[in-house]
Amino acid sequence: MIINGIPALACSAFADEKVKNGELILEPLSKFPVVADLIVDRSIIYENLIRAKAYLDSLAVSDKRQHEQQYSVAKCLKCGLCLEVCPNYYPGEDFYGAVLANESYLIASQSAEKPAQLVKEYKTHFGAGCSKALSCVDVCPMELQPLYFWKYANDENWQGMLDRKVMDCVECRCCEFICSSKIPLVTKIKAGKAAVRGMK
Repeated sequence: MIINGIPALACSAFADEKVKNGELILEPLSKFPVVADLIVDRSIIYENLIRAKAYLDSLAVSDKRQHEQQYSVAKCLKCGLCLEVCPNYYPGEDFYGAVLANESYLIASQSAEKPAQLVKEYKTHFGAGCSKALSCVDVCPMELQPLYFWKYANDENWQGMLDRKVMDCVECRCCEFICSSKIPLVTKIKAGKAAVRGMK
């Protein structure tokens, strides 16, 4: 829902932290049909994933090297907050938002046949419409900050990278794609992950 103008998960929000000027204003998400009161119908998320064929239609392929990233990506609740704040997402249009980017990696990493097909769908329904506003990063519960990874890798501060949840990074390269300075962030992230694994 929207709490005092900011999309958030109601189940993890504390009222005393959200009150502003003595008020707590609750509203339903605006980009989904309202069912009743604050309840919205988010079925469009799943319908879009089906249209993009972002689902497994064969047994999942297991690769231990991908398990950490897969686990991180699978944390997505499909809550719709990223779509709510995205200036490019409007229901019924071809841009499916960050949910598709997330799910595309998860499915592609578990399928031998799907990757090529998903790349095409990804380009059509995400890559072609994303303006790199990064509103989804600001609102995402994962709260990853790639530029910290770059700094900590240069300083060989592996504990800092671990503290910033570097292992949750799915190496989607979105950060590299939007970086105007073309910093090879994922290279540093991979180095950080390898160093963190060596710490254990």
